[in-house]
Amino acid sequence: MFALWNQLLKDLEKSTAGEDAYIWLNTVRPAQRGDTLVLHVPNEYAEEWINKNCLDQIKRFCLEQRGDNEALPTTVRIAVGDATPPPATVVAPSASENAPVESHLNPEYTFEGLVSGRTNERALVAARALAGGSMEFAPLCLYGGVGLGKTHIMHAIGNELLRQNPGMRVAYRHAEKFVSEMVTAIREEKIDRFKGFYRSLDVLLLDDVQMFINKTQTQEQFFHTFNALIEGKKRMVLSSDRYPQAISGIQERLRSRFAGGLCEMIEPPEFETRVAILEKKSSSLGINLPRDAAFFIATIVQSNVRELEGVLNRVKASAMFSGNVITTDFVKSTLSDIIAARKSYVSLDNIQQMVAKYYNVTTRDMCSARRTATIVRPRQVAMAIAKDITSHSYPEIGEAFGGRDHSTVIHACKKIQALRGSKPDFDAEYRQIKATLHCL
Repeated sequence: MFALWNQLLKDLEKSTAGEDAYIWLNTVRPAQRGDTLVLHVPNEYAEEWINKNCLDQIKRFCLEQRGDNEALPTTVRIAVGDATPPPATVVAPSASENAPVESHLNPEYTFEGLVSGRTNERALVAARALAGGSMEFAPLCLYGGVGLGKTHIMHAIGNELLRQNPGMRVAYRHAEKFVSEMVTAIREEKIDRFKGFYRSLDVLLLDDVQMFINKTQTQEQFFHTFNALIEGKKRMVLSSDRYPQAISGIQERLRSRFAGGLCEMIEPPEFETRVAILEKKSSSLGINLPRDAAFFIATIVQSNVRELEGVLNRVKASAMFSGNVITTDFVKSTLSDIIAARKSYVSLDNIQQMVAKYYNVTTRDMCSARRTATIVRPRQVAMAIAKDITSHSYPEIGEAFGGRDHSTVIHACKKIQALRGSKPDFDAEYRQIKATLHCL
């Protein structure tokens, strides 16, 4: 009977059911009861899929194989729940599915190490709920610029889930690592093992999914993995550097899946939160950081949490090597190069380059006479941001964008303001670009 079932699996995997058959049929525990083949499935989702996609093929296969062998079944039915007593598993799990999962989690990244503020509060609430057992978010998508704590939050979720459930199969992977593993699996002809491992997880934490851009085969594999985990009621957390629906080069069906969960933007921390982060971090490092020195650092470093921590480590090292006490004047002296760089960082060229990179166009396009929609929107965004965060006049901004009249810049600013007021997603996108320029 088991040999017959294995042959059936091979035939179905070659059919139109393809990879989906691989996912669902490997959850089946077949058992023969007289003339009936009973397919024990784990849940109603598996029952529904098999009924819809391949039950007729299974019945046909059984009839074809029966022939004169009256010992084989003639009918097939599906039962939700394990067989009693449980029959042996037909297709043995691969070694990677049975082996302990290498989670790649950093044990130091916990919720206790995070500081909540307006710019990350919603993401933290959702993350804590997910780590506490909630299955409401499928998946949870975190997006925002670099160094804002997305990775820390993902590790915190994984560490908390493992603390509560030590046997849970939790894996954190950077998207580049996922791609590398898949390439290796294809080269070594172990793609089934690769698929089996990821689809056996209870929790997948996948960082920087924008790395999948233009990688068609990777997206195809991840799409099926995504479906298997979500349909299996497993937890998934994804991160990207921008709103998932705004990632060009990603298949529409994947972007739709991402957006179907809960998407939360993480923005650069506000001044008060930056001070709180500095004080919490300095305490953990054993640094005596005066409040006025923390205020000063929080004033000049506005971009992200990672840079705040880097600056604090630099101050600590400088104080240690020099033997000086940390004061505001000492901080100013230590960070004099950063202070000078900040004064010249935001220019019209910087803004054009950053906006062009975000929208995947060129600065030459934005300054050209082209008026296609894919060029006009980035150009208007760049003009509006330039007016928001620099002291340049309308004529000066127009001149920097290909010698345009000041009225064109005024129109662009009004257009962007109206879009921000009517489209929350666009407003978040606009604020994210500004945040990347360290100016939110």
